[in-house]
Amino acid sequence: MSDPQHQAWLQQLRRREGSWVEWGQLCQQLQKAGWGAEAIFEETGLEPSTQNQLIVASQVFASLQPQPELQDYFRTQGSDLLYELRLLSQSQRLTCAAFIRDKGLDAATTRDVVKAMKELSQYRVPPEFSDHPGDAVAFQCWRLLRQKPSSSDRGRLLARGLRFAHSESARVALEQLLDLHQVEALPTPPRLPWYRLESALEQPLILPLAGQLPLSEAVWWETPVAQPQPPFGVVTGIPTVVALPGWPVLRSAQAPLALLAQKLPEMGVNEPVLLVVDREATAWQVDAYFLVAEAGQVQLRWFSESPGVPLLGRLILALRAPQIFDPEYLTEPWQFEE
Repeated sequence: MSDPQHQAWLQQLRRREGSWVEWGQLCQQLQKAGWGAEAIFEETGLEPSTQNQLIVASQVFASLQPQPELQDYFRTQGSDLLYELRLLSQSQRLTCAAFIRDKGLDAATTRDVVKAMKELSQYRVPPEFSDHPGDAVAFQCWRLLRQKPSSSDRGRLLARGLRFAHSESARVALEQLLDLHQVEALPTPPRLPWYRLESALEQPLILPLAGQLPLSEAVWWETPVAQPQPPFGVVTGIPTVVALPGWPVLRSAQAPLALLAQKLPEMGVNEPVLLVVDREATAWQVDAYFLVAEAGQVQLRWFSESPGVPLLGRLILALRAPQIFDPEYLTEPWQFEE
């Protein structure tokens, strides 16, 4: 479209010529043509939020085409009303738009009605209530009334429910709650047992366990590196794993793998240990242990000078087995409370 056409659209918006429906369509056409919301605002005085409301509302307006009389009602005013229907399906929009017209609702009340309609699918709704917008509000009030609210809230909910109830059965269901003795309180749902991992140390790392030293070199290379997926560090596709705390030395490793060793007598270790090696750290350092392949077997070695053999990874952690004398101690809730 030529630039003169763009200027004509901007001039129409600047002078507020035509209906709000046309304004929304023009804003959308300008944005598709490359005009940013801020640029349109500078040219026309229509703020970006207003442009968005007009564009969305004009799209909702177009979806009411099966009922032209509804479009006629909202054509001269009502962009704020139709904007609230954006989350509904087309059939729901038609029903709700007619309900707005018949009840003369404002934008705030329309927003509440839409919320009640969306909530309807989250509950087991008694057959007395239909999926009509008015019955959706009536059910919302009925549900809250069964939770035995205060006297002031009770009166407000009853009045609101009876005002909006569409079907006679919904009205009767609400009227039955006028007698407090007939109100059966609904059980309130319990609180979720919330916990949050507050630090990296609290979130364990899942490491692949390659096996036990001495280890076949082929097994070493066939062991995949774990790829934790946020936000909870889920790892899939690895047959044998071990979980360790999220210590910084582990989180800084690029490709950590774990191995078991029953003992390492040449290093003065005579108990089972868990070794973690960074497979990407293959540059020799005099103050570190490394894995190397000897006669097809992976071994842990220290080198006083740069060796003439490939290094398979640097040892970054050696972990002793925990010494917990009473394992049941950790399962007692009162121990955590102290």
